[in-house]
Amino acid sequence: MFPDVEIGIDEGSPLPQIDPLLPYPIVYNPVEMPGPPETQGADWDWGTWARQEIWLQDGVEVPHMFHGTYVQPHGAPDLSSVINGAVGYDLQGQGIAAAYLEQAGALRYMQGTCAVNVRVGGGLPHWDGTVLLTGSSADVQFEASGTVSADGRLQGAGGDVLLLNCRVDGQSFHDAGFQKNIAGRLVGSGQLPAPISGAIGWYELEPTSGSGPVLQGIFGANLSPR
Repeated sequence: MFPDVEIGIDEGSPLPQIDPLLPYPIVYNPVEMPGPPETQGADWDWGTWARQEIWLQDGVEVPHMFHGTYVQPHGAPDLSSVINGAVGYDLQGQGIAAAYLEQAGALRYMQGTCAVNVRVGGGLPHWDGTVLLTGSSADVQFEASGTVSADGRLQGAGGDVLLLNCRVDGQSFHDAGFQKNIAGRLVGSGQLPAPISGAIGWYELEPTSGSGPVLQGIFGANLSPR
């Protein structure tokens, strides 16, 4: 199961550090709780968080503030019996997405929407979706797909993510030039009649050549039967 920590993106510089042992960016200690949710899904929250770090500069302690956006599940129910059960659930929904894009040393915040489709039970669990983001002189759109693990993880990487559009400051970038990752989890009560209520996760696009924009972001969507 997923550790009880939040998925988030950090407005500090540099971009969020990714713990290689975990499938998403961990950008603050879980003890440092986020602010009140700005949006609430059926079983997930979306909002902003902040923390203060004390840096030692020339022998002087200087406070630095960091803040960003988070998406956080309500608990971690066991969905394995639903995902691997004989009863099929064909779910779809739309939600919100956000990201930070870094290009030529400049960091900009992007907001947008996501659409997610999930099929679990009654066969091979599968998911797919799209993310559309806009920001200052920037637009990004990609689609993704993958499998759903027995414990509710949304899995997908590399060829499972297709960059449809990436335009920054009038310059276009193409799918072949990026290394791409996406992951997430299903959320819900685990109880009938609607054991799964949503999907949340994170994504990352990074240029393979060392030039081009770096994108790291999160998404959250409520799901309901088709």
